[in-house]
Amino acid sequence: MAMKDSSEPPSVIYLSDRRPTLKDLPTVDPHRASASEAPSPDECLSEMELFQEIEVRQALLLERLICLAAPAMKHFQLGPLRERLNLPTGALEARRRALEARMGTHPDKVLREAWLDSPGYPLGVDSGLSVSGQPRCGPPSGVHLRRSLFLLPDETLAYVEEVGVWSYGGPDGYESTFTPVNARRILGMDAVRLFPPHQLIGGLRSLLWFDRGAPQLPPEPGLEARRTSFLSLVRDFSQATAVYNERLRQMALDSV
Repeated sequence: MAMKDSSEPPSVIYLSDRRPTLKDLPTVDPHRASASEAPSPDECLSEMELFQEIEVRQALLLERLICLAAPAMKHFQLGPLRERLNLPTGALEARRRALEARMGTHPDKVLREAWLDSPGYPLGVDSGLSVSGQPRCGPPSGVHLRRSLFLLPDETLAYVEEVGVWSYGGPDGYESTFTPVNARRILGMDAVRLFPPHQLIGGLRSLLWFDRGAPQLPPEPGLEARRTSFLSLVRDFSQATAVYNERLRQMALDSV
């Protein structure tokens, strides 16, 4: 074995290249946090008020935009909301009845809501499939959930929840049937908590620009003014939201 030359400089190990060991990692004991470091109840309430503030602004904006867009509903042939529940017939009806039998009389109570006979314009839909796994025999199946928000002619909002079952392998390759489990009228504050505001604004914009493919010549009185006010409100809200987001970002930096 060759002897190392004593005149050779020792090897240099740079700290930036050295991997940290367990001794180098900081230890944090949450139970030893001092009372001065813990946020006070007043600070928590202040931070919660920031989140509530943006929800209030979103709800107020939604209500103002609804007033501008709702008159355009007369240009659509909208059927009663009851018909939108798509109660099936035949084999799918038997599946729905079996599903409702497991839920008791709740779906029937929902369908007795009188306002379901009103027409409604869809503002937001959220649905998702829940897979129950790959069965050993038969096609894959699962549960289907759907939440819908509608604008009614009196400028109020209606919220409908449906649950269903689905499976592959039917005549069309995919079968799904729903039954209602919840239907109620809600306020703007509830709507912005249930659906993304940009989705609701997009639905109202599509309603107000009903003639986008074939503009009216000449447009009905007041239509262009309502469209201008709509865009102005959305622009102002976008700027206010940017300021709000910056406040949240600064608050997070200050807490570091």
